[in-house]
Amino acid sequence: MSMENQNETNLRTKFIEFSEYKSKENDTNGISLKQLDLWLEQARILDMNRITTTDTGILFLKFGTRRMDFQQFLLFLRKLAAQSGDNLTDIFEKLAKCEKPTLPAWELN
Repeated sequence: MSMENQNETNLRTKFIEFSEYKSKENDTNGISLKQLDLWLEQARILDMNRITTTDTGILFLKFGTRRMDFQQFLLFLRKLAAQSGDNLTDIFEKLAKCEKPTLPAWELN
């Protein structure tokens, strides 16, 4: 399997993990904005300077859905990379290598 195919497979696996995290209906066909922001934060992409929750929220709303499927998610990442000037391959790699979802610091209290 090529490295590109391996990264997409890993990314799809992570997409399912994060879409199931704290989901009432365990809907693996889509990821919510809150779940996506958690993933971006854990992967150290969402840093509240270069990329903020406002940026992701505005971009997410442009898709007109409460949950994105995997193809919409890939398009979201392409648009986010173009908007922020980040390298798309680097974003894919960070997300694919991210650990399983955990509670963010703001939810621990």
